[in-house]
Amino acid sequence: MKDPVDIYYHAVLELLRLVMTRERERIEKAASAVAEGLTGSAGLLYVLGTGHSMLIAEDMFGRAGGLMQVNALLDPALSPLLMSKALQVERLHGYGRIILEYYGLTNHDALLVVSVSGINAVPIEAAIEAKKIGAYVIALTSIEWSRQVPQELVNKRNRHGKRLYEVADLFIDNHVPFGDAMVRIGNSPKPVSPISTVANSFIVNCLVAKIAEYCDRKGVPPLIWASSNVPGGDKMDAPHVRKYRFGRIRHF
Repeated sequence: MKDPVDIYYHAVLELLRLVMTRERERIEKAASAVAEGLTGSAGLLYVLGTGHSMLIAEDMFGRAGGLMQVNALLDPALSPLLMSKALQVERLHGYGRIILEYYGLTNHDALLVVSVSGINAVPIEAAIEAKKIGAYVIALTSIEWSRQVPQELVNKRNRHGKRLYEVADLFIDNHVPFGDAMVRIGNSPKPVSPISTVANSFIVNCLVAKIAEYCDRKGVPPLIWASSNVPGGDKMDAPHVRKYRFGRIRHF
């Protein structure tokens, strides 16, 4: 019997291999579109996730080595801190539009929507409404998972009857398998050790690296956070904190 740690380790390696070989072109295309908005029209990269997908928005926001022009849509009602509530709220029709209005998305911005299943109302409607505004919409999702969900459940979860990858301008497939968890223990019918956070975090940090590269190519040095826990870090970041604290970025 294989050790579960080894099983999970090799599952992670294989998933990252799939992302590197199959999604690199989409990552580069998404980065180019975001960089165009950041350098040409003072746009921002908005990031939305519900439930545990919100962890990706949190990880991209105010993070050492991350982009400063990230507006994380950290709605408390969708937070995994109150998971049973978040599971219900992410299915509410009309709530995606309310979130975009509150955070002030514009046609100069890009919106990254993170949803592994890609079937619930909030991410679907946020993507659709963002495109109406004129923002560029990127979906980070699992195509395998989305396609395995029966259409009747998709219709129940969002009134458009669509999957996230079908309504975005561009999708990046995280290649997360249906159900997420990767390791079976004994005779338990439920596997353990989900992989989606690893996959999504890897993808968005690849995206950040390419955005920074494209900004630099355009002659506009990327605005990157320094760590507040290194000497001089706070001082380096202070001018930008002052700029964004009372601007469109809500959570400074």
